Amino acid sequence: MPVRGQIYSPKKNYPPGSPQWHRLLVLSPSGLMSSGGSSLFVMTAVIRSHHSGVRLVPGHSIPVPAGLVAALPLASVVETHQLFALPVSELAGRPDGQLPRDLVEAALAGARRLFT
Repeated sequence: MPVRGQIYSPKKNYPPGSPQWHRLLVLSPSGLMSSGGSSLFVMTAVIRSHHSGVRLVPGHSIPVPAGLVAALPLASVVETHQLFALPVSELAGRPDGQLPRDLVEAALAGARRLFT
């Protein structure tokens, strides 16, 4: 079961219809997911490589230094203005890694800005 802060390779491209594949960061609370079963939807944010011409959005683009997580060898950005709720089954398999707590908290703060 996914845990908040884990990084996954989804089965589809997100944003939907995107020609480029991106990893996703799990933002949903871990306790909620462990009690919800396979029909549960998980809130995620897109992770993009910083070098891919990403325009940073103040308060929503959370930088991840290169190599901080083995699955992200290049400098990357968690885009908290690009959130997706998807079935847990979309994140089947082992996670690609885990972001440190401070970056997860920064991503959660960026996501909250969408609703305030």
